[in-house]
Amino acid sequence: MELSIRVAAVYSQSENSLQKRVQKLFDEIGESCPFLLAKHLGVKINYVNDMGDIDGIYITTVPDTQRVFLNGDINHENQEEACFRLMLHHLEHPGVSDQVMRGAK
Repeated sequence: MELSIRVAAVYSQSENSLQKRVQKLFDEIGESCPFLLAKHLGVKINYVNDMGDIDGIYITTVPDTQRVFLNGDINHENQEEACFRLMLHHLEHPGVSDQVMRGAK
């Protein structure tokens, strides 16, 4: 599976060392899928409606349990991009909360 165009754009903007880490993880799971990447990293994904302009949120809910809450009202492509952005954040800053707002670059 190849990265979607939007996810590939985010990937190409990340630092080379982070790209190498992500590629190694994608090789381990056998697909270039942000949702499978989250599962592989132990990050739980939940879908929530009525999140307004927020596409996704990354938080630690209990010690050593990271979660991504994705906006259930947006299309799959936007969910995928938000998930990927939040997984990059997780790899760089594990446990530090973050969010992806609509139209984030």
